Amino acid sequence: MLLLHIITHSAQQRRDAAILLALREVIELWAAHWNDDPKPFVWRTAEEIIEEVRRGRAALHQVHATPHH
Repeated sequence: MLLLHIITHSAQQRRDAAILLALREVIELWAAHWNDDPKPFVWRTAEEIIEEVRRGRAALHQVHATPHH
C-alpha cells in the first residue's frame, strides 16, 4: 500500500479532495479483488517475445489484407 500512500499524499498536497476520495476508492477496490483470479508470472526470453510479436503482426496483416464486403 506504499503506492496508495504516495498517491494520496500527492493529492493532499494539491488539496484535490474529490479526486483523492475517488482514487482511494478505486485503488482499494482493485486491491480487494487482486487475488480473485491470480495467475503466476511467467518469465519469457527475448526470443519468445519477438516470436509472439511476429505472430501478432502476421495475424494483423492477414486481417487487413482480407477484402471487406
